[in-house]
Amino acid sequence: MAIWGIYLSNGFTIINDPESVNTLDEEALLKLSAKLDAVVYTFIIQTTSASFGFAKYETTKQRNFFYSDNEEIENFGTPLKEENGLNFNQSVFIDDILNVAANLGIDLEGNNANSFAVKHFAYNDEMKQKLAPFKQPIQLYKKPWWKIW
Repeated sequence: MAIWGIYLSNGFTIINDPESVNTLDEEALLKLSAKLDAVVYTFIIQTTSASFGFAKYETTKQRNFFYSDNEEIENFGTPLKEENGLNFNQSVFIDDILNVAANLGIDLEGNNANSFAVKHFAYNDEMKQKLAPFKQPIQLYKKPWWKIW
């Protein structure tokens, strides 16, 4: 993960995950919910791939809706009352995700946040040491890549 924006809004800690790495890691989200004894929500808005979704974890996965590239990928659990009047079907779009978050009391766009913290996680010596066991040898070729004979 390269850059995360973190802010507080209405008692929620909002962590922006632009690469959607943690947003889709169900096991990590379940562990986080259990460890903090808290409700964890995730939201996805990615217009390039027409991917929209949200999920609720409260020790167990309670609700997950994910739609991508004109296909319903998952529609798990009982719809939340905060979904009423919104399009959680093939017509889902940005406003539906923003509105379900707003109905939950979450300001996804950060309009009401007073402060932001941006964290940059660098590839430093400590990270290099942790990744060292996974390093694979580089195979060197004696002839140029373009020479096919």
